[in-house]
Amino acid sequence: MIAVLALAAGISSCSKSDSSDPSNPNNNNNNNHPVSYRIDGLTDVSVQGDADSNTSVTTLMISDTLKSQQKITLSLEGLPNGCTGDFSVNGGYPSYTSVLTIKDNDAAPGVYPVKLNGEGSISGKTSLSFNLTIRPRTNFALYFLGTGNATVGLSGEFPPYTDHITKGDTLNRIVFNNYAGQGVAVYGDITGDVKHTMADINIPVQTIGGRKFWGSGNVWSSAMTNSGSQIIFSYKYTRAAGDTVGGYVTMDITQ
Repeated sequence: MIAVLALAAGISSCSKSDSSDPSNPNNNNNNNHPVSYRIDGLTDVSVQGDADSNTSVTTLMISDTLKSQQKITLSLEGLPNGCTGDFSVNGGYPSYTSVLTIKDNDAAPGVYPVKLNGEGSISGKTSLSFNLTIRPRTNFALYFLGTGNATVGLSGEFPPYTDHITKGDTLNRIVFNNYAGQGVAVYGDITGDVKHTMADINIPVQTIGGRKFWGSGNVWSSAMTNSGSQIIFSYKYTRAAGDTVGGYVTMDITQ
């Protein structure tokens, strides 16, 4: 489904013009109809679903080439599902600026051709094309792959062990291949932007060989600490006898 956004903006312009003025960017091959107003500043846009890169801001300059008043309506055509676009100015007379904000709210990655339409009450309609690139979200699991050197217990009172952390089968999932030193592969899901803050890891109950394994904790990535990544979590598992064992692990990751 294509999302269409339309916002009105008042512009001063002249009557419909069919001139091929090369100085007017709206009278070139990127435009299906020469008009007597200008929309400058449009560029290709690239966004990503991560919190620090999901928004693009473009300042558009709308001006009048022949100094006659007319109302201009601006709209976007071709935005993918999961992506929004907004203009900052609903009305005005040239010259003025309008800030176009495009935000990725979990749109499918890809390159989308989008049109910025201008509709003049006197001069008619023009369309400018640009490419909107939706980049895949960062897989936060990548910050935690490698060798995990585990200290067990609040004060390291139990023997340490080594784990090998690999990428899971979904976004932001890691696999402990020696979970709690038990020689079993157990996955955990990371939630939160590990590039900028501590994030949570949830290790749901998983049954392996008739035993249950689960836990929860926090992660700190190398991007945030400017050093190595770290996972701190509490674990639980059932033994063959049916009783439950729990503990606390501080794990430093060497990539």
